[in-house]
Amino acid sequence: MEVVRQPRPADVPPVLYKYISWRGQKSHPQNLLADNAAYFASAAEFNDPFDCSIALRYDLSPKTFQAEIAKEYAKKMYPHARRADRRRLLNINKFVAKFRKPEYGAAYKEFQEHVYSKIGVFCMSEVNSNILMWAYYSDSHQGLCLGFDMDRFWRFCQELSLKGNDVISPYKVKYVRDYPTLIPNSSNFFDMAMDQLLTKAIDWEHEREYRILYTGGADVNFALDDDIISEVIIGCRMNDSDQEEIVGFLSKRANRPILFKAELKGESFGLNIVPVDY
Repeated sequence: MEVVRQPRPADVPPVLYKYISWRGQKSHPQNLLADNAAYFASAAEFNDPFDCSIALRYDLSPKTFQAEIAKEYAKKMYPHARRADRRRLLNINKFVAKFRKPEYGAAYKEFQEHVYSKIGVFCMSEVNSNILMWAYYSDSHQGLCLGFDMDRFWRFCQELSLKGNDVISPYKVKYVRDYPTLIPNSSNFFDMAMDQLLTKAIDWEHEREYRILYTGGADVNFALDDDIISEVIIGCRMNDSDQEEIVGFLSKRANRPILFKAELKGESFGLNIVPVDY
């Protein structure tokens, strides 16, 4: 039976962007331009210490749900043990008690380390001309910004999922003023877990971020289809030799992206994104 693939969601822009350091890319065994290697990072590497670490308040959850979580955790910790042995090895009653203050902090840290090791995140933005993001992520404007054709990326993620990879794609990050209280229970657990991964402080609102999540592990590369990178934007401070090197990579691609150069606006704080022939 033929699988019906869904079109890109209407709330996902047709192109999303990723700011990168060219020097950083060249130092990797695999990189986005040469190898189409999309790196799904652990949130432990992110520059925001709150990112993906908002507490899920299991200590406020119903006790029956706390017990469910403990049992699931025991299955992961002791996958080959019998149920009675798992209960004995984990000591579920003692584990559930960790969710009640003051022990909650230590218990939550265990869960957070699990999230960091099991969830890979690929971050993108709606915007390609934000001067702060060029400074943070693109080597002080000496790097690149890559544009991804989201119809093709969406199709690629569906193909990965059909092959058994746990890819959740793509979700918009939400920005809030107040630190949220996330109380999971058996009916809302997925939503609460997604809120933990997709909620950031209002200070980061300028990033207008979207995320693709991979729940099979962090620090993982996926080789993208060659036609997914549709745009390449060169930073306004990139030196000539790096620009020549990038044009060399692009010229060898079967599907050549559109090339742009970021240039300073003459009379305001901002960047113009100008097409370049190659």
